[in-house]
Amino acid sequence: MKSRPGGFDRCFACRRAAIDKAISTKEAWGGFCINGVYEYTRPVLVGGEVAAIIYVGNILAEGDGKERLVKGLDGKEELYSTMEKNFSEEQCKVLTQIIESYIHFIFETYGTKYSNSSIDARVQNMKNFIKENIESDISISHLAKHFNYNEKYLGRIFKEKTGTSVKQYINKQRILLAKRLLEKGDLVINVATSVGFNNVTYFNYLFKQNVGQTPTEYRDNCKNEHR
Repeated sequence: MKSRPGGFDRCFACRRAAIDKAISTKEAWGGFCINGVYEYTRPVLVGGEVAAIIYVGNILAEGDGKERLVKGLDGKEELYSTMEKNFSEEQCKVLTQIIESYIHFIFETYGTKYSNSSIDARVQNMKNFIKENIESDISISHLAKHFNYNEKYLGRIFKEKTGTSVKQYINKQRILLAKRLLEKGDLVINVATSVGFNNVTYFNYLFKQNVGQTPTEYRDNCKNEHR
């Protein structure tokens, strides 16, 4: 799906809708996603609140979704081999019940306490989206529009659950990726572009602020360490 227009963007948006439904209904259900893949979703309740959400997906099931999926794969029939064929909803139900029992066991054993934990799934979904699109020009306004959240609300819950702002988290992920690319010896200008910076001067400034070295110094020091 990554190579298609919208790629995983559609998957993240669909997952947001699934998270919201799990939180609001607190019930399990199965159905076809926008791409035609069948997925079963089961919220795990702790103290009457959604503490976790279990997904069983990547299922090529008979029905309305299959025709949509086949069309979407555009002849890439080799992808069929990566999918589970006709895994029934009853089987999904049994599997998620087993996983749910194990999750409850962990909570009971370690005494984990959740406070407004339903937000965690939403924030994790946004964090995954950021990592998948780190090379793009993403911002809190972009996330708010994509996930259909109020910008101030999104910023508040993100800070509450991660201890950092959306902008700080995005920059941190970009610097981490930049370090990996520089360790391979990539050119600084190419690295800056690859991690979503159009301004190399700002990239140099931010990198030094976070790492304590300029990108060039970091790359050269990595080369010397491996000689």
